[in-house]
Amino acid sequence: MIRYFGTVLLMLIILCGPASTGSDHIPTPQQEFKSLISKCYNSYYEKNTHHEADIPLALVLGISIHESAWGKSRFSKEGYNYFGLRTTAKDKKHYMTPKGAPNVKVAKFEDRCGSVHFFINLLSTDERYSELFNFIKESGDYVDYEKALTFMNVYYEDPTWPKKVLNIIRGL
Repeated sequence: MIRYFGTVLLMLIILCGPASTGSDHIPTPQQEFKSLISKCYNSYYEKNTHHEADIPLALVLGISIHESAWGKSRFSKEGYNYFGLRTTAKDKKHYMTPKGAPNVKVAKFEDRCGSVHFFINLLSTDERYSELFNFIKESGDYVDYEKALTFMNVYYEDPTWPKKVLNIIRGL
C-alpha cells in the first residue's frame, strides 16, 4: 500500500512538477508594465543627473497606465507611446493617427523608453508645465497628487481625467 502511494506521488511530481516554493512567481501583465515604466524612469535619471527635482514615479506611472491602458493600447504597442503624446511631425514614420481622427498625430518612439524619457523631460522643461514642476520641487518628499494634477490642464481634454489618474496613483 505504501509503495502504491509512493508511486502515485512520484507520478504526480513528474507530471505536475514540484510544489511551488514562492520564488517562481510569474508577474502579471500589470506588474510587467509597472516594471518597464520604472526601469525607463530610472534610466532617465541615471542619464540626467543634473536636475532641480525628480518628477515623481507615481505620477509617471499613473498617467502612463491611464493613457496606455496598462500598455495595451495600439499607440503603446505600435509606437511605444505610453502617454498619448501628440506631435507635429510631417514624416509618417514618426507618428500614427487614431481611427476616426485623421488630423491627429500621435507620436511614435523608436524604443520602449523613448516616450517615458520624453514625458519626464516635457514636464521638467516645458513652460506649459512650469507650475507643476515648481509645485513638485517645493513639495519635497511628499507630493499632493490631487493638487499636482490641477497644474496639468493643458495635457488633457476630459474633465474627469485628473480624478481617473489620481485613483490609479492611489492604487499603486
